[in-house]
Amino acid sequence: MSDASATSPVPTGGGGTFFEQHVDALFLALLLVRAPLPILKDCQVEEVHLQAGHLGWETDDVLVGAMRPDGVRRRLAAQVKRQFTISEKNGTCKKAFGDFWADFKGSEFDPDKDRFALVTLRGTSVLLDGFNSLLDCARASADAADFMRRLEVDRFLSKTARGYATAIRRILGDAGAPPTDEEFWRFLSVLHVVSFDLNTASAQNEAWIKALLAATANRGNPLAVAEASWRELLELAGAGMPTAASYGHADLPKSLRNRHGPIDTRSAEVVRALSDHSSVTLNGIKTTIGTTAEIARDALTNQVLDALNENQVVLVSAPAGLGKSAVAKACMKLLDRDLYCLAFRAEEFSVSHIDQTLQQAQVPANGAELLGILAGQGRKLVLVESVERLLEASVRDAFADLLNLAQRDRSLGLLITCRDYSLETVSSALLGQAGLAFKVIEVPPLADEELDQAVASVPDLSNALQHESLKHLLRSPYLLNKATQMDWSDTEGLPTNEREFRRRCWGEVIRRNAATADGMPERRERVFEEVALRRARQLRPFVEIEDLDAGAL
Repeated sequence: MSDASATSPVPTGGGGTFFEQHVDALFLALLLVRAPLPILKDCQVEEVHLQAGHLGWETDDVLVGAMRPDGVRRRLAAQVKRQFTISEKNGTCKKAFGDFWADFKGSEFDPDKDRFALVTLRGTSVLLDGFNSLLDCARASADAADFMRRLEVDRFLSKTARGYATAIRRILGDAGAPPTDEEFWRFLSVLHVVSFDLNTASAQNEAWIKALLAATANRGNPLAVAEASWRELLELAGAGMPTAASYGHADLPKSLRNRHGPIDTRSAEVVRALSDHSSVTLNGIKTTIGTTAEIARDALTNQVLDALNENQVVLVSAPAGLGKSAVAKACMKLLDRDLYCLAFRAEEFSVSHIDQTLQQAQVPANGAELLGILAGQGRKLVLVESVERLLEASVRDAFADLLNLAQRDRSLGLLITCRDYSLETVSSALLGQAGLAFKVIEVPPLADEELDQAVASVPDLSNALQHESLKHLLRSPYLLNKATQMDWSDTEGLPTNEREFRRRCWGEVIRRNAATADGMPERRERVFEEVALRRARQLRPFVEIEDLDAGAL
């Protein structure tokens, strides 16, 4: 990348679309109020460069410089395309990927810190569905070999996503030396699609940006101030595109800086509170068999990721114990690297307003302010764990509020777990009334190869899995986990049905019949049942226990 090869900013900037102008204005708004960036979610925006070809970048529509709290600098280089089609025959597509690839191979780009973004107009669903699925798959893969294996496994990715992989690899090969498997995997892992509905009839991103500007207004009518500032930011972007302007916070017009205070401290406080709360929720979801054994359900996880790219709302359904929550948690962990992923238990929405949900979660923001803070995010995801519990609640207006927010902000995705017996009721009573389309992913029992993974980590399970009737039961991750706490050394008299298995589990794991001192088995049994009843009645994971048997607890 050299200055001699830089594209003139005049044709690429002055001839740019209104959509690109609005995208540039959005980044300038984030710079103005110091709000969170898309993709570089751990950073504070420091500078915005419009038409950055003269800085040595081929990916030159907008270059954002940012800094992490530890002082590490990161950059987001974006191509802005109102419409985009992935095809070897499409000149715009070939140039965009050629520019990404040139920067990826060049000296300016650091794949450990920097990221690429293809910013498109929301609504190009075919691109978003298949392309995001391919990119999510790359980031979910352990290494290049794992990624190439996933591409080759039939039905692991959609035909569209696999076709995109083939086309992109050929385009990169035409742009220079054909990429190795390692280069191709790493390239796709640092590339993101960001979708905005700016300059459209709905313009929800614009509405949330204005809400953010209103929340940071220093004086006057906040809504009027927000409207005036957004117009000025659009004018600033329009003037800056033909001249390849660069902006730090101090370079923004004084009128804008005087009108708005930074939200960085407050937004950091809100995001930190949400992260802490989500961590508590996710940490409560067990994903291991025994103490350490992990069962990789890659195909199922990828199926959910695909569904999230194609649908705003995804329901993960299964009978109790089949691991629907573990699958949802795996998806959240993968997406949380670059997206804001928030997790709540369903019972937290059994209040009269979503602001109460946030308040009880110790999040210092209301629903509207939260979406304003996250307005620059192309995608954000909320996990609602065990939604069937809301059916038992007399009040669930906060969940209706969440659904209404999702209706208003199409970048807000919902991942919901639900037991199969409540699926129809949840679909009609909760989601149907909100008018949100959704897709259901059903979690199957563990397959033989997944059971083999457990045995490899917990060899004591091999005796139990030799018997077909018992093996059928242990295809449930919940029961398989309980089995790791039981003694299978004696192969005589193994349980042959679920009732016998549960009786043995109750004696060995809950009562602990082997520990007979002080009448502990009976004491443990009584306390266990009482805690379970209190949790069920109160719809809460934690309950008061001061009046219970401390020794048994």
